[in-house]
Amino acid sequence: MIVIDAGNTLITCAVFDGENISQVHRVTTQECLQRKTFLEHLTELHDLTGQDVVISSVRRQIKELIIEEISKETGRRPFVVDVSTDMGITLLYETPETLGVDRIICAAAGFHLYSKGESPLIVIDLGTATTMECISENGEYLGGVIAPGLMSSYEGLLMRAPELPRRELEPGGPLIGRSTTQCILSGVIHGHASLVEGMTEKMARSMGSSPGVLITGGFSALVKPLLPETYVLDQDLILKGLRIICLLNRVNKC
Repeated sequence: MIVIDAGNTLITCAVFDGENISQVHRVTTQECLQRKTFLEHLTELHDLTGQDVVISSVRRQIKELIIEEISKETGRRPFVVDVSTDMGITLLYETPETLGVDRIICAAAGFHLYSKGESPLIVIDLGTATTMECISENGEYLGGVIAPGLMSSYEGLLMRAPELPRRELEPGGPLIGRSTTQCILSGVIHGHASLVEGMTEKMARSMGSSPGVLITGGFSALVKPLLPETYVLDQDLILKGLRIICLLNRVNKC
């Protein structure tokens, strides 16, 4: 099975051999939009012949491009996951039509892989935005939080204060900076970790329970060392979720 997560910044494509990921390929979303093709990256990764292909995307333009190319190449439309797809959980959300599909896929994946009906869960995705989703032990999606992502915050700061030095975001810097660069990196990285931990504690109190906490997304490995050890890191959560959702719907669609 081949799964494709087309995000705002990156498109991630993974090949599954059973339950395990055997290959992963990433390309920037902007590159594919500029070149008006994704298929060349996919065919470099794996032969599409006879493969189930699953896709989700928060960007309509890139989703339509990938669907069109795969349909022409294979003669059949890939299985497209959106918020109306059966994901094995119940949405308790006032405006499901505005709910980003990546958010609900991560929530569903967390429930199926980690909660398993035994405990509530908070799933945190550290990407372009930092999203935090609450799932009950009964598989009810209770809602969540959207905050500016770590890099989005950093880029916003540099845009508004262009004289500040720009550096690569790296782990392990001091909390109390002794240079302007160290101060910025501490504020961005340690500050974001504090946002995540503080909001998680508040959300847990609001849920009235002691949920497990799962983190994923492009910046999760950078922030994880600054978070409690009980937080579980799974950088491939959305890819695993797409596979699970495909299998749930396989009889008719996948």
